[in-house]
Amino acid sequence: MSPDVTPMNLVQRFQQNFVGKDDSAQIIIQLIVPVSESCMVFTRSPAGGGVAYNMTQQNGFWALAINGASGENGNNGSPSVTVIFYVFASMVLSPSRYSAAYYDANGVMRWHAEMRPLEVFQASADGVGGGSIDTAFTPAVSSKFSGLAVISMLPGTPPVYYWGSFAWRAYGKNLSSRPLSLWTTTSSAYTPWNNTSVYYINAENYD
Repeated sequence: MSPDVTPMNLVQRFQQNFVGKDDSAQIIIQLIVPVSESCMVFTRSPAGGGVAYNMTQQNGFWALAINGASGENGNNGSPSVTVIFYVFASMVLSPSRYSAAYYDANGVMRWHAEMRPLEVFQASADGVGGGSIDTAFTPAVSSKFSGLAVISMLPGTPPVYYWGSFAWRAYGKNLSSRPLSLWTTTSSAYTPWNNTSVYYINAENYD
């Protein structure tokens, strides 16, 4: 019955507040997962709002490059945005003194009874803020950027474009794509895009 591969499971859960954060500078959060292991991260915001991040590497470990945080009222981190992070990886943390464990043929521990495996769901919604998904439970979402779009355009010479970047967020029992940052420019050089696919978990299984 010894498994040969460790499935992804919860290895880290933490909470962090972001204040006055926009996407002009990154905040790097180093995780406990070595870059040699697979890693997937989900987030939820108990009071609304959310973050967007990119996966990066730092000191031989996976890290989160937080590109922006936006409150429920749309302000960048004002007064603050509270985010809970759920980190899953294909690695085994040391169990407590008493636990049932499985080992592979080489004597390497691959699983123990205190581990909580990743159960991930997938859904679709408009990545530029046009949809909301009711999950019927408290979800946490893979908080990647979900779209880039022109919010409005003021005619003129030159015209003024009002752009917005969007990111997935989880609040209450819903998933939605919301504006993360907004800016104006006279250039139309940005390329709009829309990611309709969203990945999420039932956070109630991991809290």
